[in-house]
Amino acid sequence: MDMQKKSPSARSVIGFVSRHNPMTDRKAWSGTFYKIREAIQDAGVEVKWVRVQPDKLLSFLIKGWFKLTGRVKYWELSKYYGWLCARSVRLDDVRACDRLLFPWGAQMIDFLHKRLSGSCPPIIYYTDATFRLMADYYWFDIPAMIYRQADEVERSANDCSALVIKSSDWAVRSAIRDYDCPPEKTAVLEFGANIDEKDIVICRPYTGGEFRVLFSGVDWVRKGADIAVDTVRKLNEDGIEARLYLAGINPDRIPSGYQNLPFVEYVGFLDKNDSKQYQQYMEMVGKCHCLLLPTHAECSATVFNEASAFGLPSFTYDTGGLGNYVIDGENGFRLDIHSSAEDFARIIERIIKNDGFEKLHEGALRLYKEKNSWKAWSRRFATLMVNRF
Repeated sequence: MDMQKKSPSARSVIGFVSRHNPMTDRKAWSGTFYKIREAIQDAGVEVKWVRVQPDKLLSFLIKGWFKLTGRVKYWELSKYYGWLCARSVRLDDVRACDRLLFPWGAQMIDFLHKRLSGSCPPIIYYTDATFRLMADYYWFDIPAMIYRQADEVERSANDCSALVIKSSDWAVRSAIRDYDCPPEKTAVLEFGANIDEKDIVICRPYTGGEFRVLFSGVDWVRKGADIAVDTVRKLNEDGIEARLYLAGINPDRIPSGYQNLPFVEYVGFLDKNDSKQYQQYMEMVGKCHCLLLPTHAECSATVFNEASAFGLPSFTYDTGGLGNYVIDGENGFRLDIHSSAEDFARIIERIIKNDGFEKLHEGALRLYKEKNSWKAWSRRFATLMVNRF
């Protein structure tokens, strides 16, 4: 066998193109940048940070122009911001790499490609969505000019890339359907859990007693916190002693009708970069029996993988890219987007009645080990590098 087929490459350097340092920054993209870099290195590939640092004065002037024209909203999606980012990259850093990874930044890929005049290393474009998926799903009221430019740079990013990786089948389908990306140029690599493996303690599946439910999200409306609270309220009304651990939302942002409820533990926002708060978060997850996150819009929330790592089944809506993270009957259930709190309570009650939590517990652990952990990501990434380059 050729030696280069045994590993990604005898000399393989991937340039991680980002404004955030993936070597040290555990906060960027909720820690996902840091974990991607770590997983690439675990695959036997050297990672070099290719720094993006747009000129502050030019950024101020261009943003000011957008303000004057009334189109400042989402101005960073424009091709002008992409140009700013691309011109800030040191070309010597790029040339020192065998491949470039863009974990974001469709806006700058084409500009950087042109700057290198045909000598650009192969590009790997890795995101959790496409522009057309985000428009009117996460991003609303996008100015028409910015919409056109963002759509154009998304297409050029796909065209310039040697490999387009998405974190869900939902996102890959959009790249193929909306941007004519050749299917053979695409791949799916689900995100892992943004927690340390050594801290994971496998939970026991629910068999009786107090039923403890975890909610973890910072946006009350989008994450469906009201549905989660009302679901647990319904469980208690139906005779199931249940408690909701409401994490991520500070008490002063909770609507008055949902404050001071006896069956809710108001945890607030926990910063995983703070060791004490991180430990508090891990202990909280460890004593719960399921994750209930009725999110109305989601690409690839790593919290579902964190739940699976502990063996917690997940309950959510069938939206976005969640089909790769919550699989019906395996590690939880995805309900129709119009489902009510009563619908969530009904399916949870049915599983409790049929002693079904042990099966979902085992399925969650299996899914995490085989596909939705950073260890699995690293193995699959190494295979991609061998097979695609």
